[in-house]
Amino acid sequence: MDLPFLLGPLMFGWALVIPDYEGPQSRFLDGVMSGRALLDGIRAARRFPSTGLANSPTGVWGYSGGAFAALWAGQLHAQYAPELPLTGIAAGGIPADIPAIANAADGGPKAALALLITAALIRNEPRANIEGLLNKRSTAMLADVTNRCGTGLLSTYAGTHIRDYSVAADLFAHPTILAAAHRQELGSITPDVPLYLYHSNADEMIPSAGVHALINRYCSIGSTLTQRFSSIPGHTGAATVEALGALRYLGDRFAGPPTPGCAATS
Repeated sequence: MDLPFLLGPLMFGWALVIPDYEGPQSRFLDGVMSGRALLDGIRAARRFPSTGLANSPTGVWGYSGGAFAALWAGQLHAQYAPELPLTGIAAGGIPADIPAIANAADGGPKAALALLITAALIRNEPRANIEGLLNKRSTAMLADVTNRCGTGLLSTYAGTHIRDYSVAADLFAHPTILAAAHRQELGSITPDVPLYLYHSNADEMIPSAGVHALINRYCSIGSTLTQRFSSIPGHTGAATVEALGALRYLGDRFAGPPTPGCAATS
C-alpha cells in the first residue's frame, strides 16, 4: 500500500529509514513513544557505517499515523536528539483532536477507528482507568482490536457504536477520556524543525477543524510552518495527490532553510 509513496524519494536518490514507531506493543497514538522511536531509527541509520549517511541532511515525512509520529519527533528533537540535523518535516492527514476523530468514526463505516482509539488510550494511559467506563461486552472487543490490523477490523465493526461497549453516556466527552487524549495531543511543544502541514478540507476520517486548531497553536508558540489545506476529497485522495508537495518541500529544505514564520500555500 505504501510502496508508491516510497518510489518518489528513491527516485530522487534519497535513503529511506522506515521505523516501527509504534514499537513491540503497537502503541498507537503514543506521542513520546512514536517520536522517540522515529528519532532512534534515524540515529541508527546514520551510525551504521555502510550506509554512508553520517553527514547527510535529514528530513521526515509522514501521513496519518505517520504524521503523528513525525510531528512528535519534531517536538522532541531539541530535547531528545539535538545532534540529528533535521532540516524539515512534512506531515499530512494529521491526527489532531483525538476525541473528535473518534466521534467522527463512531457508528460509521470506519467505526473500528473509534474502537482502536479507545484501546490505544487504555494501553497508553494505564493509570487513567478508562476500563472503568466500559461494560463487560468490551472485553472481547478490546482483545480483538488490539490483536488485529486496523484494515481487517473495518468490516467487522462497520456501523458499531462505542455506546454498545460503554457505561458512560458519551464516552468521548467524558473527562477521563479527554484528559488521557490531551496528554497525547500534538501542539504543546514548539518543534525546532520547519514544518509543512497538509490536510484535506474534506477528510472523512480526521476532521479538518482539529488541524486548523493545531496550526494555530504551532503558530502561536513560534513554529516555522507552511500549511496547505487541499480541495482533494478524502483521506486517501489527499495522501496521493498532495504527496508531491511534501516531497518538493523536503527537497527545498535539503537545499536551504525556509523563511521563518507561519504561511499558507495556494
